[in-house]
Amino acid sequence: MRNCLKYQGSKEYAALIFNTMSLYKTTFRSSTSSYVSMNKGAINMRIIFALPISLLLASCATIPTSTSKSALPSSFTTENIMKVHQGMRSNEILQLFGEPKNISSAVCGRVPNQWTCTTWEYGNSPYGRARFTFSGKHGSYVLNDFDVDRD
Repeated sequence: MRNCLKYQGSKEYAALIFNTMSLYKTTFRSSTSSYVSMNKGAINMRIIFALPISLLLASCATIPTSTSKSALPSSFTTENIMKVHQGMRSNEILQLFGEPKNISSAVCGRVPNQWTCTTWEYGNSPYGRARFTFSGKHGSYVLNDFDVDRD
């Protein structure tokens, strides 16, 4: 169920799960001889409502939690991440982690101390991402800032 909440990511969905489970406990507790309580020949409406919701929640638990497309490359080991430091050259980052998934460029700093910064991104948020921001010119980038989030 935790996987399902991770994918849905909403308070409303969590409330639906909680209410459905509470409804199930109440229904099963009130039924003395069977899971389906009979009231003048009719099936208890609580079970009719709770059963489809429970089936939906059970099917959500089968969603895979990791896919190779959204996770960081296997080169993002603790050992390699611990080697990263400000002032590293971009070719060292390439040797450690390989080619980035995305590259962007922006103007950083404030007037009069502005410079062009280049950002390399690996992985996909929220499943694991890394971002390296460099200063300098193409071919001589120097690492200025980095953030690695292995989820």
